[in-house]
Amino acid sequence: MEIFAYIHALDYNDFLEIQEDVLMKLMDVVLESGSGFAFPSSTIYFREDAYGEPDRRDRAEAVVRAARDKGTLDLPRFSEARIAALNGEGEYPPSGSSARASSSS
Repeated sequence: MEIFAYIHALDYNDFLEIQEDVLMKLMDVVLESGSGFAFPSSTIYFREDAYGEPDRRDRAEAVVRAARDKGTLDLPRFSEARIAALNGEGEYPPSGSSARASSSS
């Protein structure tokens, strides 16, 4: 619900006094009716998903471990040779993305 109140006041202090009175009376009416006001909140849901399965996790860890042992993990940066090898391999930015739309104009 959105409420507009147009207040004609001679100065800003009078306006604030009237505004506070209107809002406090509105709050009293809402609370007396058994209702209330929403307040900002957030809810975090925790759950186990497919990535929490031990066999999938173990396979993923093995892939990362093997890449690290071979020196091909490319973190935090790709090597210049890897960048050159990947050049032209993918569409970037991908079609449909906002970055693609702004880069083509």
